[in-house]
Amino acid sequence: MDPIGTTPKGPKPLLRLPAAIGLVLGAVASLGYMFRTGSRNQSIVLMLMFAGWVAAPYAAGAFAHRRARTWPAAAQNQLHTLLLFLAAVPPVIYAHPPTRQPASVFLLVPVASGVLLAGGWFVLGRKR
Repeated sequence: MDPIGTTPKGPKPLLRLPAAIGLVLGAVASLGYMFRTGSRNQSIVLMLMFAGWVAAPYAAGAFAHRRARTWPAAAQNQLHTLLLFLAAVPPVIYAHPPTRQPASVFLLVPVASGVLLAGGWFVLGRKR
């Protein structure tokens, strides 16, 4: 790599490290809010199922992050921007769940995140 930030295949993907850090921080924050909201729940099995469900988009994001290494740098940067968005927005939503049926947020946000990530993967993966 030369000093101006390019690789032999083109520009360097600049958001790779921030996206990886963001995924970890987003997952930790989301799980923390989920455990705080469900702290009065007595069912350990249910809490573990919710934890897996809330963490699933972050695991899928980590998989996409890893697999996108062979993509062009522009497509990688777009995916990393999407991953940063998906790492930042759900914890903000989880921080203020509705007072009535707070579990609904923890069911719907991972679905929306997964759909957005799958759509981004499909669109950006075709740019290879």
